[in-house]
Amino acid sequence: MKPAILCRNCKTPRENLEYICRKCGGTFFLKVNWKYSENLASNFPYINKWIMEPGFMTPILKFENLSMKLDYFTPTLSYKDRGMLTLFSRIKGTEMLPSGSQVTEDSSGNAGASFAFFAKIGGYSPNIFVSSNSNRIKLEQIKSYGAKITLIEGSREDLFRAAISSQGIYLGHTYMAEFIDGIRSIAYEIFQQTVRVPERIFVPVSAGTLLLGIIYGFEHLLDSGEIDHIPEIIAVQPDSICPLFDSVYGIEQRKYAKSIADALVTVKSPHLKEMTDKIRKYGSVITVSEDEIKDSREALMGKGIYTEYSSATTLAAYEKTDKSKNSLLILTGNGIKNI
Repeated sequence: MKPAILCRNCKTPRENLEYICRKCGGTFFLKVNWKYSENLASNFPYINKWIMEPGFMTPILKFENLSMKLDYFTPTLSYKDRGMLTLFSRIKGTEMLPSGSQVTEDSSGNAGASFAFFAKIGGYSPNIFVSSNSNRIKLEQIKSYGAKITLIEGSREDLFRAAISSQGIYLGHTYMAEFIDGIRSIAYEIFQQTVRVPERIFVPVSAGTLLLGIIYGFEHLLDSGEIDHIPEIIAVQPDSICPLFDSVYGIEQRKYAKSIADALVTVKSPHLKEMTDKIRKYGSVITVSEDEIKDSREALMGKGIYTEYSSATTLAAYEKTDKSKNSLLILTGNGIKNI
């Protein structure tokens, strides 16, 4: 099956693996026009052959009104594996790239590790562009999968520019429609694992692929008649890097600082407008301080849950809300990456 991958702005179809529309420069999305299936793989009918069995069914722990989905129980210990599995399964199954092709990605760490792993098992040669001050443990993980690492001085945007101008095919996860579409599986798992869908879901936000993927999944469930409303979606960002918060609430974008939540560093997401529209429709944005993030990570460890600082932002945000609502935190990365 060839899915409809269209430009979000002008609806021009994507021709091959270009990351933005050649006509208007817009980003692409994959149009879902089939019914939801209890078989997770069947919700991605455009995949001819999976390079690994899909559907990680990561565990959900429940503490009274608060549940936590440990979405780092995946091959490379982050939720990014959902999107990378879908992306590389599509490419491999349709022979869009010859075996051994060089493929490139820019990443702060988790996406780079996931990209390297799935590119390798798909038979491709990964080159990951990372910041020179990246987390050393994440760099070691990327290297362990046999990827070439290119260190770049500068901002997240500098990484992107270096990656797109390099040799090889740029398959940046922020842009590839199949990657974002693969995140839908989180929503299906939540639907299947809970007696009733949580009233409120807390999602850490950087470039927005996780946020949008989860929303797409719940919209698909709604359109298929499986649920009667979309849960309230709470997007979470650090106080120091919060472009979505500023966009949703009409604050002029300021100069941002660094955060201990090193996976939440994107300032100029190509999805900012769509994220803003979705959050205004389905929820809100909460920002949290560095101290709140640290305290929340300690609190999670006290429950036996070991996460990255970026995941702990969700508990910090939850602590600022009405706790009478049935809530779920998406915990996206394993704490071993922040040792």
